[in-house]
Amino acid sequence: MRRLAKLRVKASTAAQVVYRGHRSTWRLANNPVIVQTLGVRYFTDQGLPSIAESWRALNPTLAIAPTQLALRLGWLAEEPDVRPTSPVL
Repeated sequence: MRRLAKLRVKASTAAQVVYRGHRSTWRLANNPVIVQTLGVRYFTDQGLPSIAESWRALNPTLAIAPTQLALRLGWLAEEPDVRPTSPVL
């Protein structure tokens, strides 16, 4: 609660966020007051690495082919009357 007060959150709002119910740290992290007060810039200033940037560095974008490649099937292209046989059920 003291940390929220240092970040200019009203004392009553900080008390409601922190002391309302039994919440885990994970659940508190998703509170709108916490999200708004402790934004990305706060954690960047604290020296924490960005998960999104780390993910992008480890997973480069895939190269996409500029055009659709044609698949030439012999039984369709050259010999239209010869088709694969299927078993009769």
